[in-house]
Amino acid sequence: MEIHQDGKIAAIISHLFFLGPIIALFINEEKKDPFGSFYIRQNFGITIIFLLIGALMGFVQYASAMYAFYLFIFIIWLYSFMGAITNKYNLLPIIGPVFQKMFSRKK
Repeated sequence: MEIHQDGKIAAIISHLFFLGPIIALFINEEKKDPFGSFYIRQNFGITIIFLLIGALMGFVQYASAMYAFYLFIFIIWLYSFMGAITNKYNLLPIIGPVFQKMFSRKK
């Protein structure tokens, strides 16, 4: 499958936390590149997990649990980012298919 430059740019921008997926969504809106769309969906999911579990971490008194959570987020983010840079579809294990299905616009 051919990767277009606009799709790769959208995929890389989508890795910027919080606003990255939204900015990339607007970049990818016109041409609908499948590579860019794949990483936008994946990073919406990573951002939502970060926000939800991060909010729960406010109630945890153990620093080691917080460090483990942030390490987990960093590892899945890095795995995804490396795929975007190398033009590969790196689907996150277990949660990746859920994100692709949840954020897909198919009816």
